[in-house]
Amino acid sequence: MDGLNFMERFADPALFDTLTRVELLKAGLVTTLMGVGTTFLVLCLIWLAIALMSRILHLIERVKNKEMASVSTLLHHDVIGTSSAHAEEISPEVIAVITAAILAAEGKTAIDDGLVIRKINRVAGTRPSWGRAGMIDCMESRRF
Repeated sequence: MDGLNFMERFADPALFDTLTRVELLKAGLVTTLMGVGTTFLVLCLIWLAIALMSRILHLIERVKNKEMASVSTLLHHDVIGTSSAHAEEISPEVIAVITAAILAAEGKTAIDDGLVIRKINRVAGTRPSWGRAGMIDCMESRRF
């Protein structure tokens, strides 16, 4: 039993009584430092993972915003050049934004996929804004 170090004696309940107070203090300190060190290391790894995911999400968001800006610019130029007499009631900027929203909802990036907007009508609803928002949230939650 002389070959056992004090940590092995600390772990063995039968040999625990043979430890001196100094050895008990050392073993308790080592055990505490190992626990705190392991916890600190795991928390650092979690922090690193969260920071990495945050940067990736910001990068993806930045790329999407650039794509939407380019699509909106292209649509703005295309819609202004081809606006009909009926669509003059609504400004070309609004038409470009609506077209960009439709394309974004369908996952497309260009209007050369066969999308043609012929008429835009304003619809006055009887529901309050919070009711429409609730209905939209409900429908969005059921999407696949």
